[in-house]
Amino acid sequence: MSHDTPRRTAGGTAPGSAAPVPMPQEAALPDVAPGAVPAEPLARGADPRPTQRSGAALVYLWDRLVGRTTALLHDPRARTFNAAVNAIDADLLPLIDDDVDRILLAALFTAGHSTERYCAAHSLQAAISAHLAARVLTDWDAVRLASLRRAALTMNIGMAALQDRLVRQAGPLSAAQQALVDAHEDQGVQRLRALGVKDADWLGAVAQHHRVGAGDPDGRPLAEQMARLLQRVDRFTAAQSARGYHKTLGAAEAARAIYKDESDAPDLFGAATIKALGIYPPGTLVKLANGEVALVLRRGERAD
Repeated sequence: MSHDTPRRTAGGTAPGSAAPVPMPQEAALPDVAPGAVPAEPLARGADPRPTQRSGAALVYLWDRLVGRTTALLHDPRARTFNAAVNAIDADLLPLIDDDVDRILLAALFTAGHSTERYCAAHSLQAAISAHLAARVLTDWDAVRLASLRRAALTMNIGMAALQDRLVRQAGPLSAAQQALVDAHEDQGVQRLRALGVKDADWLGAVAQHHRVGAGDPDGRPLAEQMARLLQRVDRFTAAQSARGYHKTLGAAEAARAIYKDESDAPDLFGAATIKALGIYPPGTLVKLANGEVALVLRRGERAD
């Protein structure tokens, strides 16, 4: 199997092809105040190793990552940019490998109920989600997965300040704002090149993550595959985030939005995203059949 072909499931089909993910009815989501995740202060000298990482330590680590990513996107420095991206990615990857459900819980719950440092938090959430979805869809090696995560972290560097303002804006975008949003892929690539990024797949994924169209992964350039995966992940996670200028969607509605492509056919990249994260990812509030409201803590064996 080449590195660019989709991985097949145990049943012999690619995710989302012969056995589509079921789309359940939307669950009503109640209002929850920001900061509703309880966390005790991190003890001095706490050991963050996976076997000893407490919930408070995880919240602390996530907050630190968001802060560092905010600085990276808002005030990048060419001399230290690549090292800073590598350091953030190096700290994020163990959380994906060892604490993925709890880091998804922290990321999605925070994104759904707070607009603070939105651009950075969303970029980190996209990096986690894209990594998980790529492992469902492909057999990319560690180098390609690293390029994908770095592209996710920096895909909105061309409009980081604007994105953090827009998330608090109640009304629609102005013509000038829309023009900046439309240009942010090209602006992002120009900025990344000026900051010393030379990875063609990373740059290509950022350049195309909104404009790339549907299509099977087989035979597509790697940068296009990465861009399409980022597009699906971006839409799924952003749809559930608290944003003033866009309606926040429930989990099932967000899943439906990426499950079909532009021709209303099942989208392999969208299906892989849903399969990796679940229709109701950790951090999602759901209304149970008995009327009670629950917080999803971990992914189940099935997407639904």
